[in-house]
Amino acid sequence: MSLFKQYLSILFNKPYKVAAISWVISVGVIAILEKTINGEIAPLTIAIATFCSICIAYPVSKIYIHQTEIIHKKNEELDLINGELEAFAHTVAYDLKNQLNVVVGFSGILADNEEIKKKPELQEQLGTIKKH
Repeated sequence: MSLFKQYLSILFNKPYKVAAISWVISVGVIAILEKTINGEIAPLTIAIATFCSICIAYPVSKIYIHQTEIIHKKNEELDLINGELEAFAHTVAYDLKNQLNVVVGFSGILADNEEIKKKPELQEQLGTIKKH
């Protein structure tokens, strides 16, 4: 993944939502504590909260990007395997169809045999093969 795409991924994906939420929580908690203790909120409070949110957002964004890359690679592998499976299923279906046609044809030949025509039980079984 190019550096530009990583940058866009970081800007517009979930880690920065986490950073925004962590920033709001950090500012909120520190502001409440400082207001309770000192009676006012200093600019340093916002700087500390921003630093805390960056410390949380950076590792979360790195983990998110790494996991996204793993998922992308696994999806590519699955697409390849599914293509192979589809080709295999097509081959098996084609081979089975040919073999079944041979069985049906052979059952037709057997049904015309005079000895088999005398046995209703065999005629019924051959009829079942022809139906299916």
